[in-house]
Amino acid sequence: MENDPRDHISIHNQLTDVLKEAACEPCSGRGKLDDSDDGDIYCNHWICPHCKGTGFSKEGEKLVHKFNAAKRRKRNLRNRT
Repeated sequence: MENDPRDHISIHNQLTDVLKEAACEPCSGRGKLDDSDDGDIYCNHWICPHCKGTGFSKEGEKLVHKFNAAKRRKRNLRNRT
């Protein structure tokens, strides 16, 4: 079953888990921070210095790259047969 929808759902769930683990903690994966408080009319925004705007922690970037590489290998093996 090459195009089984359950495979896509499984991959989506795996990717969601990896992205949750990979998110930068200070900015919650948004890549930017702000100084807003309750009732503010205006706030300042700036790029997160921890992730430099990517939204991923350093360890998280490695996790995402590993996930992508594993999926590429699996796809390449499937295409060879």
